[in-house]
Amino acid sequence: MGDKRIIVTDRSRTDSYQRCHRYRYLAYHWDGTGWRPDRFNADISIGIAVHEGIGSLLDSIRNGVTVDKGTVNLACKIALDRLEKDFETSPFDFAGSVGEGDQSSNEITTDLIMPSFADGGLVDEYTRYFTSECKSLVELLIRAWAISDQGLRKLLSEYEIIDVEREEVFKIYEGRDYDLVFMSRPDAILRRRLDNELFAFSLKTTKTWDYRKDIVGETDMQGMSEVVAIENRLG
Repeated sequence: MGDKRIIVTDRSRTDSYQRCHRYRYLAYHWDGTGWRPDRFNADISIGIAVHEGIGSLLDSIRNGVTVDKGTVNLACKIALDRLEKDFETSPFDFAGSVGEGDQSSNEITTDLIMPSFADGGLVDEYTRYFTSECKSLVELLIRAWAISDQGLRKLLSEYEIIDVEREEVFKIYEGRDYDLVFMSRPDAILRRRLDNELFAFSLKTTKTWDYRKDIVGETDMQGMSEVVAIENRLG
C-alpha cells in the first residue's frame, strides 16, 4: 500500500458543507483546489485587513514592544498594505476608470454597487471615494480598538498574550486508508493573569449585526474547535 491519504478540513469547509454539499465540493475540491468567484468583496477585504493590523499589534506586544504611536502606526500600515494588495488584484480597476478609454456607465460590469452616472460620466471620482472610505474605516477600527478602554487596554489588563495567529492542527480521525485532520488558527492565545487559565481570542468584524448573528454566537463552532485544538497541543 502507498502512503496514507490525508484529508484536511476546517470551520469554513464544515460550514460550507452544512449550507450546501455542492457548494463545499465546488469551493474546495473541484479540480483539486476548488473554484472561487474572481471578484472583489469589500466586506471580506476590510475584515482581513483589520485582522492583520490587530494581529501585528498583538504580536508586537507579545514580543515586548511597548504600545505607543509607532506601534499603532505600524499596525495600520500593515493593514492598509494588505487592503491595497486586494485593490491591486481585483478585477475592478481602482487605480482609475473602469475600462481603458471607456467612459460609458452602460458598459461597466462589476460586482460593486455603482451610483447612477449620466451618459459619458467618469467613475474615477467614485472609485477614489470608495477606496478612501475603505482605508479610513480600516484605520479607524484599528486605532479605536488600540486606545479604547474597552479594547486593547482592557485585554492587556486581564490577559497575557501567548501566541498570535498560530496554525493549530490536530487529527480527528485515523483510519487504515486515510486520516482526517482539522486545521484551526485562533487570532491569539491568552493567559488570564488571575488564574493562568488559557483562552482563545477570536476577533470578529461584521457588516451588520442582527438576531441571526446572536444565534450563530450561541453555537460557536469556530470557538469550540479552536479550544479543542489549543488543548490538544498545550494540554
